[in-house]
Amino acid sequence: MENPLPPAVTFEPPGPGHWELDTVHIQRPMTPFCAAMLPYGLRQGFTESSAQYGLMIDHMRIVPVHGFPYSQVIPFGLTPQGMLPPTHPDVQNRLKRAEQALEAKHWREELRYWRDEVKPAAIQAHLALQDVEPTALDTPALTAHLRAITAHLQEMARLHHRFNLAHLVPVGDFLVHATAWTGKSAGDLARLLKGNSAVSTQLASREPPALVRALREDAAARDVLHSNDPAAHILQALQALPGAVGERMREYLRDVGHRSLGYDISEPCVREVPDALVRGLRGVVAGRAEEDTAAETRHQALMREAVPAEHRAAFDELLAEARLVYGLRDDRNTYTDGWAVGLARRAVLAVGQRLQAEGRLPDAALALDAGPEELEGLLAGASTPTIQELRRRAEWRMKTHTDVPPSLGTPPPPSPPLDKLPPAARRVNQAVFFYMGHMFGSPPAETTATTVKGLPVSPGIYEGTARVIREQTDLGRIEAGDVLIATTTSPYFNVVLPLLGALVTDRGGQLCHAAIVTREYGIPGIVGTRDATKLVRDGARVRVNGTTGELQVLS
Repeated sequence: MENPLPPAVTFEPPGPGHWELDTVHIQRPMTPFCAAMLPYGLRQGFTESSAQYGLMIDHMRIVPVHGFPYSQVIPFGLTPQGMLPPTHPDVQNRLKRAEQALEAKHWREELRYWRDEVKPAAIQAHLALQDVEPTALDTPALTAHLRAITAHLQEMARLHHRFNLAHLVPVGDFLVHATAWTGKSAGDLARLLKGNSAVSTQLASREPPALVRALREDAAARDVLHSNDPAAHILQALQALPGAVGERMREYLRDVGHRSLGYDISEPCVREVPDALVRGLRGVVAGRAEEDTAAETRHQALMREAVPAEHRAAFDELLAEARLVYGLRDDRNTYTDGWAVGLARRAVLAVGQRLQAEGRLPDAALALDAGPEELEGLLAGASTPTIQELRRRAEWRMKTHTDVPPSLGTPPPPSPPLDKLPPAARRVNQAVFFYMGHMFGSPPAETTATTVKGLPVSPGIYEGTARVIREQTDLGRIEAGDVLIATTTSPYFNVVLPLLGALVTDRGGQLCHAAIVTREYGIPGIVGTRDATKLVRDGARVRVNGTTGELQVLS
């Protein structure tokens, strides 16, 4: 294959060891703004989380190489002189912490801390910054707001990863034991967690929230919702209605409108895709066909019957703990950096608009390709980065992860020998490694002229129109009953999920976001196909078999 990279661009490892390209979260180069913020937050949050549970990984290090995030696992106890010996007091304390975390079921306290303290405080912080209209500020105040937004995003990235293991440990622990006891796949067993991640279905939850109830009960509001007016006008009209509908719409858009649809400020906020918002609302108001709850009950019974009798009590206990924390994964995504990235995008575009008004940028969107310090400099009158440099960066961001090396540096190291760890530490580490392997791992591509295969993550067969989503702005094209085909999904796609008949992704494993939401919605799902977005033509008729993991192109 011809090398798509410019001749002057070379990819060198950012340090010794093995570096793996992250192809699940970010498909294009990170903007300088997010490249300066998010890796630090990940490192800090992961370090705090792993210490809580005695994980023998200290943190995940991410370094952008030409904007593409390459990651490296840093083991606990690594020093410039080498690894600490097992007898070192720091190592012994770490191992003891794993035992304490399991004995106390530490994730319960973490869940309480998240729900009662961290999440409410994060929402309050988001709304305080959201209430500031950056375009109305003078230049010194805009600079101060940009600094506040920068600090906020870094803190929200830290919080996102601060609660990693409160979810990973109990869910992974259940799956490690249950797969060994039953011989079933992680995907089959993860179906037992369905219904415990309410935020994943948002407005389409089993108990309709106030906005959906108000729209269903107000015929005039439904007429507005289903009118042929432009989507932005429909949203404005719904907010202007008197009574419950108007009040609930204003609350809903306040809470979701500034959330990012991706992981970077280059990607739009929810409010920037009004077509997707309106169609999503139409989908939840119309409702979905009743699920076959009997099939789910039978599946649960079969999974439990496959457990040897002597392990069933332990199976029930582990399943209860996994169900307890299952919703934390999407909840922390939604209420930490997902919201903060959207607010950062708004602030950066406001800087771009200021510079454009002053005749210093031809297009406000070019500000998205400047880093935090560069933006402050430009506001203060600096001449760098130049327009030409910002344009070069914007052009480079059109590259995708398929254009660059999948790894850098030395070959991957062997998996750490967990069998020498004490039982509690071995159990914690096995749980995390199992979960991460099934979140990121995709099978080899199996592609023909008309079919692709991947991991089946939610059963059922569905035929519909393929909607290939390459950019978040494409979400506005989704119609009720479409099959969404994307490289990956993020928790911020949830706004359109009530419309879907099925979902297929190129990337991800049986515990990725797409797998979670297809199970929550009860629609057929396939992940890890690698080639679906390449094979399937937008608008094609396809059949998705979420039981076998096969997608067929019918026409």
